[in-house]
Amino acid sequence: MTKELTPPIEPRKDVSTFDNRMTLIGCSRAVVALAWAYNRTTKASHEVWAQVELVADELPRVDRSQDSAERLGGDSEWTVYFESWEVQSSRAAAWYDSLVENGEWAPPWRESPLTAPVPVADRLDEPRWPALVLQAESQIVPAPVRSGSSVKSHHLLTEHPVLPDLLETSELQKLVKSVKKHFRVDLDAIPELLQSGHFFQPLPVLRRVSSRLDAPDGGPDKAVLIDIVPRKGMAIEKLMLEVFEVRPTGSRLLCRVRPEVPFYRLPLGEDVAQIVLRVLHDDLGLLLEEGPYAFFRGISLQMKLIGSERRVPLPARKGREATVRRIPMGEEDRPVIVGGEPPMSAARVFLGIRHRLTTRSGARDRQRWFRGEVDAAEQAVQNILSSAKQRAMVVDPYFAADDVKVWLPAVTSRGVEIQVLTSSAGLRHRAIQGVALKGRELEREHLSRLSAELATAEHARLVNPTTVRVMRGKLPPIHDRFIVADDRVWLLGASLNEFGTRGTMLVALPSPGEVLLELEKVRDTAESVTLAERLIELKAPAQEAKE
Repeated sequence: MTKELTPPIEPRKDVSTFDNRMTLIGCSRAVVALAWAYNRTTKASHEVWAQVELVADELPRVDRSQDSAERLGGDSEWTVYFESWEVQSSRAAAWYDSLVENGEWAPPWRESPLTAPVPVADRLDEPRWPALVLQAESQIVPAPVRSGSSVKSHHLLTEHPVLPDLLETSELQKLVKSVKKHFRVDLDAIPELLQSGHFFQPLPVLRRVSSRLDAPDGGPDKAVLIDIVPRKGMAIEKLMLEVFEVRPTGSRLLCRVRPEVPFYRLPLGEDVAQIVLRVLHDDLGLLLEEGPYAFFRGISLQMKLIGSERRVPLPARKGREATVRRIPMGEEDRPVIVGGEPPMSAARVFLGIRHRLTTRSGARDRQRWFRGEVDAAEQAVQNILSSAKQRAMVVDPYFAADDVKVWLPAVTSRGVEIQVLTSSAGLRHRAIQGVALKGRELEREHLSRLSAELATAEHARLVNPTTVRVMRGKLPPIHDRFIVADDRVWLLGASLNEFGTRGTMLVALPSPGEVLLELEKVRDTAESVTLAERLIELKAPAQEAKE
């Protein structure tokens, strides 16, 4: 049965508050899992991991972990113990309350009391117990639960765990490995969870709540379809459903209804961005919060049609095997809009800013650090060159023939001429394996090979038309290395032939205009000459050549 409602109140003027506390209703049992480390010399016991999970009464049984113990090394004084019990939920809550309040973690129901249990000190307990944190889609702290249905939790963490100060490195490593095996908690990846405690509560009253968005074709009518499944013997008359619109610039209540049947269609009455659904109970407060969900409006894509590919044979270089690089070739990027472009708004702008700050994708695009990551470094530079649509320039005083096929084929947009700035001084310091030349002769050999390599690559259509200019003199006018793609300029901390082998940076200049003018000045004036002109100069007698 589907029932459609209209909001009985003015939602934007009547916003309720709610409680969010632990409840034992519908959960008479709990499973307590505990790990502790025992020192045979001091006779002291230290808590390693503590976890309470309430069990819904409608579940027939819950399996608990088997008890076990492991020595932390052949001659170690430490042993780690793992135990779990099924106890009354009230006893489990009281035990966890004692852990939160005074750090006492030794279970009172254990037949053999623990020897000298050391209380957990310097505890962080935010929010204050017994308030619980909503788990929603993913757990705030990645501690697994057996039933998989917990939606609220409380986490107690320690500021200064004692065990890392008491254990040897090898003992601590074995302890971490044992906890991962028994509790599936990786303390190596999340060391903050060492000597922590966790309390999990399944969704009370309800078994589950599922929802989906409903927006029929041909009209602006948007709604939320909600399916409520109560636990055995539980009623829904004390439930309240609330739907909020959520934007980066704020949120507002759209509607609030009290369900009368388990399946509802909640009309929203207007065009909205993202929504959040809350399920509240008159006595238990907030039960569930889901979302945000977004209505489909449109998709805007930047598409490049791939019609062919370049196959560039790369020779073996510096311990790397010879290979063939496959570079997709396509038409220029074309915008494709499906369903209409979403309107620009402050919320949309802030959403993009938040996404960039959260993922750090913007920062990663602007600067990258490479050390021993040659493949990743090469890929980053090639991605920059492949983005060029109007112009591409490579400025590297050490650019030589070996660099042609590695970098230049990445420029694939038709009509983009590649410009390269290299230098006499740089080439005179770049040795050629198996060639015993120095000074002018070494530079001439480099430029001859570079000219031949470019001619071969252009003839095979492996690279776009390329112009090379050579900066002359013992001190070339440009020292740093740059990559130019259209109006953006990147600074490289090392030459391309060694980029990524040692620690170096790739940085996008925030204000590239002035630098771009200087690069073009060197390229277009007498501070550099064409490759052919430089070869002619080098063929002249040394006293006549312009060094």
